[in-house]
Amino acid sequence: MKTNFELLKEYFEKTSKEVLLQEWESTKGLDSIGPSVKKFLCWSENAYRVKNLESPWGGRKINQKPNPEYNNFGFFYNNH
Repeated sequence: MKTNFELLKEYFEKTSKEVLLQEWESTKGLDSIGPSVKKFLCWSENAYRVKNLESPWGGRKINQKPNPEYNNFGFFYNNH
């Protein structure tokens, strides 16, 4: 079974440049949905850093395992 990366690589190798450009143009309308790629990557990088911070009181990582008893029900969810 092939990985998603292998399937994508195979798709790009077998598909003509004209078809790829045509498919890319058909996605232009989706650019206005959600955050930009740059904002998403910045958010992801910051979230990853916070999740994997080392605790100053030992070698344990902060937020390594979520507490199943705590649920904020999206209170802090930022829809930007």
